Amino acid sequence: MQILRSSFLSAGLLLGLSSVASADSDWKNVSLDNDPDFTIDVPSVVGDDYKPGQTADKNDVMFFAITSDNEDVTCLVTKFPYEKDTTQQKFAAVLATSSRDAMCQFDGKQGLDIGESKSLTSNGLQAAECAAAYTDPKEKRPGWVSSVTMIAAPNNVYQLSCDINADDQAEATASWVATWSDFVGHIRDSLHLPAAER
Repeated sequence: MQILRSSFLSAGLLLGLSSVASADSDWKNVSLDNDPDFTIDVPSVVGDDYKPGQTADKNDVMFFAITSDNEDVTCLVTKFPYEKDTTQQKFAAVLATSSRDAMCQFDGKQGLDIGESKSLTSNGLQAAECAAAYTDPKEKRPGWVSSVTMIAAPNNVYQLSCDINADDQAEATASWVATWSDFVGHIRDSLHLPAAER
């Protein structure tokens, strides 16, 4: 399975960081891709800065970045058409097994530890999620936890990716467990796909 993941580094150039006091901030339900039936919750502090800029990848439908307690958090929603010779059924079958762990394999990262991985249903469709902690020695603050959720919809794969960036891997992992896993879970559970995809 080819992993469909946009770069947070390039996406991060689109928007400045919003500041938020904690992950317990108020939420705002917003429409994506100019479709009132395609919605998701974002932190209210983000305002309208969840909309991808003109230089965003054509597959990006939502992006925001916030800072809290000396940590950076970025979340991105993308949609991708299925690749040639891949069907919804084939992709869903992969998401239903431990092969889903491939979503959290990142090249060139050190200390990679897949801490959470499970298959689930989202919008009535086969989905899967995983989270992995790692160190990126190329970064000024090298500690990361990356969370990826994929949904096998009829026409596209929908992906929610969130990264937590801290001073080291242990700090990022502790923050993920204490705070950000619930934050990302709220966003994941709020994602409502377009009617044509359910």
